[in-house]
Amino acid sequence: MDILLYLLERQGDVVSPDELLASVWRGINVEPAALRVQISVLRKALAEADPGARYVTNVAGRGYCFVAPVLLEANSAPAAPAPDRHDRRALPPALRQMIGRETVVDALERMIATERFVTLVGPGGIGKTTVALGLADRMSRAFDGDVAFVDLAIQKGDDSVAGAVATALRLNRLEGDPVADVASQLRSRHLLLILDSCEHVIAGAAALAEAVWQTAPQCHVVATSREPLKALGEQVHRLASLETPPPSETLSFEEVCGYPAAQLFVERVAAGAGKLDRRPADALLVADICRKLDGIPLAIELAAGRVDAFGLATTQSLLDSRLRLHWPGRRTALPRHVTLSAALDWSYDLLSPEEARLLRALSVFVGSFTLDAAEAVADDSLRAHGLEALADLVSKSLVSTEPWRTPVQYRLLDTTRDYARVKLEAAGELPATAARHAAWTMQVLSNEEARIDARPIREWLDYFSRHIQDAQSALDWSLSDNGDPSLAAPLTLASAPIWSRLGRDEESQRWIEAALRVVEPNSRDEMALNIALVQALMDIIPHDVERTEIACARAMELAEDFDDVHARLRIRWGLWNTHIGATPNIPKAREDARLYRELAYLLGSPFDRVVAERMVSVSELVGGNLAAAGAASDRAQALAPTWSVSARLAYGFDADVVSRNTLVSLLWLNGLPDTATAVGQDNLDRAKAAGHLFTRAAVLADACAALAMCVGDLAAADRYAEMLDDCVARGAPSDYRTWVNVLRATVAARRGDVGPGRAFLTRGLPPECGHPRYASLLTELALRLGAAGAEDVARDFADRLLQRVEDTGERWIWSEVQRVRGELTHETAEAEALFEAALAVAQQQGARAWALRAATSLARRRRSAAEEVLKPLLASFTEGGGTQDHVEARSVLTKWGLDPP
Repeated sequence: MDILLYLLERQGDVVSPDELLASVWRGINVEPAALRVQISVLRKALAEADPGARYVTNVAGRGYCFVAPVLLEANSAPAAPAPDRHDRRALPPALRQMIGRETVVDALERMIATERFVTLVGPGGIGKTTVALGLADRMSRAFDGDVAFVDLAIQKGDDSVAGAVATALRLNRLEGDPVADVASQLRSRHLLLILDSCEHVIAGAAALAEAVWQTAPQCHVVATSREPLKALGEQVHRLASLETPPPSETLSFEEVCGYPAAQLFVERVAAGAGKLDRRPADALLVADICRKLDGIPLAIELAAGRVDAFGLATTQSLLDSRLRLHWPGRRTALPRHVTLSAALDWSYDLLSPEEARLLRALSVFVGSFTLDAAEAVADDSLRAHGLEALADLVSKSLVSTEPWRTPVQYRLLDTTRDYARVKLEAAGELPATAARHAAWTMQVLSNEEARIDARPIREWLDYFSRHIQDAQSALDWSLSDNGDPSLAAPLTLASAPIWSRLGRDEESQRWIEAALRVVEPNSRDEMALNIALVQALMDIIPHDVERTEIACARAMELAEDFDDVHARLRIRWGLWNTHIGATPNIPKAREDARLYRELAYLLGSPFDRVVAERMVSVSELVGGNLAAAGAASDRAQALAPTWSVSARLAYGFDADVVSRNTLVSLLWLNGLPDTATAVGQDNLDRAKAAGHLFTRAAVLADACAALAMCVGDLAAADRYAEMLDDCVARGAPSDYRTWVNVLRATVAARRGDVGPGRAFLTRGLPPECGHPRYASLLTELALRLGAAGAEDVARDFADRLLQRVEDTGERWIWSEVQRVRGELTHETAEAEALFEAALAVAQQQGARAWALRAATSLARRRRSAAEEVLKPLLASFTEGGGTQDHVEARSVLTKWGLDPP
């Protein structure tokens, strides 16, 4: 409208583009291309009124000229003319379909009918104008067509608001107080007045809307603004983003498109000739794009416009760059909506210096932050006004709130954060602000570690899963060319237990190794970083034994120099994990456990003794010394109440839960399968309560699923496989997926299907299968493949398992491997010799479960063994009558005509 008025004032004169820009958009940075777009829109609007006439011409190289004749008429009528009920030129056309806004329009229709004055508030590009036009279109009949739309974006000051409204409504010439005069002329009209884009003339818009609300009782006002007008009678409705699909790998393309943000994106891609294949992979990309863009319609439309040029996957990857701030939109869009950057420029240019400085500072936060955090990153000059400035940024829709959290959390939308970060760098404020952010991050991490025992573990995990992103951002800066490398080590050490707890060990390794490159040599920080590196490495499959031993050796050297007992214990524990893991060396592991235990009882804490007993129990169990393993397990259970949450985090696991896995194995081996099952279920409940996916996965694999296979409960094995699969899908270590595959292949073989087992072995054993936890299940797989007809594969596999046991010292499974080898041979003498050897070792170890199996296998071939060995052995069991082993043993006795005990 201002372009037309200015050209009318200069009718017949050629007005240059620079003059028009300076006059119409004074103080606002607008590209010349935007002026050309608006001239085009003006010409189209005038052509609709009189298609044959010429109004605005373009004089090449000079500018624009209004060439139609202008007739000036005096108007002294005291009242406004009655509106033409069929004249809708003041109201732009509404979209044919508003996506995801129907319920909003419904709510606004009810509000405006009763309250008369509603301001629609939200950040730039969220669709306030679209909703307002949809509301106007919906309510037009209720106002008998008297609906007016006033675009205030082109107004240059508060004083121009009343004039713009008067022009749009064709009111009489304004005299005296323009605001009061407009309100007076509307006194008798039943009108819906829409004031669009009020934020830059907010005082004038507030005064006009309030006056109309007070003076004209039949007038209803809808304002759109990036902040409330704060006028009398105003009801504020904050417009939310479009709902986005949740993070999920299971949603189909159709399900993703059920969310309004995705529906808008797909529609705009189609309109722009982009191509979507509607595959599951496309569904994931569309959902991720919508989430990254926070459901902001303008951002979604701009991203959709890139798909035709770059494709869906590249468009999604480009969202992580700042290029998205400058992606162009529709040529006919308003200047402030041409790009995301232009939309944010519009809001940023209206901020006070204090508000702009705080917004720039807040861009260092990756996720949500508290009021205290905001004050911590603000510079000294903002301390006196920081609280007020933050409140103003919230009011102006540049900072969002999360009021459901305690204390209230704040966050910047991703596009706003990127924009403000550019401004922060341009202002030269990044180094000082990033340093304050890093200091705040370290303080948060250290304070929470000190208070962790008073905080429920689920609450702790929720807190740190959000704040670890800030730690990584601070680390990025500290390791950058302009950062402070002295902060890298303390930031990394404070974050390492959290990465471990969240199961992000590869990520932890990268940060630790980066910090080691800049840490002060021969310092305690160097020692601590090497210990943290060992912690990360031992949870990564396949194990890098050489790298782990190097880190342990360097850390031990420094620990001895500092005479640090706790560090020496942690290092020895790291070595033990390396030697007990996927490349086992059981004799070395037993020695590590012994040395750790000696030092723990001499100089360590009660928790160190708990860890020592667990190390001993596992080492002795895997080494085949069940009596020593049981004694150590009993001591560990007796010491359990001394374990603290912070100590568990230091070691990266819940020792009270994980140690019970060993107890489950011992109970079963000792011939107490029912008790073992009960302890396993109780341990799973403990793992769930701990809220740690790694711990839950370990219990599901080592205790529940393994035990289900041992007792022959295939339904339970299937159930535990599903639960373990779900743990991996939600972030548990990926090597547990291999456990699921082995478990399912074994269950399939038990049911007569050798296909999964053959396929698994044909691909070669993954490195993680070297861990002792896999030994019993792999042995069971070999047995069941042979029983189902795949004897060639099963025999070869059983021989390899025996060689592994001999090489690693995993004597606990030696008896069962020999028994399986006997079951897979057709030579009677060889089979019986293997069964006898298996029985002798099992009895020597005290492994009554293995002994029962070996005795049953021997008794199938020899009646005397059934009568002299199997029957008395079975009679000695006090529980487990329903297990597969007991059923088979009784069947063998019955076969020989013997009465089962």
